[in-house]
Amino acid sequence: MYWRPYGLYFKSSFGNGYRYLDRCGEFLLAAEAVGFMPGEATPTGGQLTLPEINLQVQLNSRELNVQQELVPNIGNFTESCEHLSKLAEKFFGPLDIQSFSFTGKWFHPSATEEEAKHATLFWKQKPQDELAKLLDMVPDALRVDYNFSSGKSDLHVAIYPIAFATVTKQHAGRGFLATRDFRKRVSRSEAAKFDNPAESSSYGLMMDAQFIELDPPPFDWEKERQRYLAREQLLVKHFNQ
Repeated sequence: MYWRPYGLYFKSSFGNGYRYLDRCGEFLLAAEAVGFMPGEATPTGGQLTLPEINLQVQLNSRELNVQQELVPNIGNFTESCEHLSKLAEKFFGPLDIQSFSFTGKWFHPSATEEEAKHATLFWKQKPQDELAKLLDMVPDALRVDYNFSSGKSDLHVAIYPIAFATVTKQHAGRGFLATRDFRKRVSRSEAAKFDNPAESSSYGLMMDAQFIELDPPPFDWEKERQRYLAREQLLVKHFNQ
């Protein structure tokens, strides 16, 4: 079974972030200075993007969310998360970091819906066969769902069949009187090249692995990067059957 990286997600939840309401603009300007492209900013949240690598950011007075889909790169991703987390601490802090979560998604393509559902039965357990016999039916598919914990850390792993909706490519025109910022936004978006699995296979399996830690110690980004890579290798190897 071949698992290809699909997406990376990071969320930091914090208290004492009320200075967001006063300094969101300073945060966005500082992020723009290092390449991020600001989106809408409101009292309820601000948005940023790095369109070249399909990285999206949302923040408010309670959370920082970062995600990268279709072109996940752990190096680019953790570097962006680190920089944005430090900016949040600088402009909104001192922050009371109450939890963080780091999620990886992997995709295994299938030719048909039936093939995707049947692939999940590799992990079928005896109780499912017994229940199928009792109901006079046959097992059709299953969802693998595991939880592991250690202290204040939790790891949730799930594998399930997935069907992509119809995907169409969008193109943005500059217009005759487009502003400089709009022209730059369009140019950067057009430069992005994504390998979307929905364009080659509408069905498959998705594997999610979400690591959550409550009341984390001071964050060591290189250490967390290595911990993620180690877990990724173990999970992909284990489920590569």
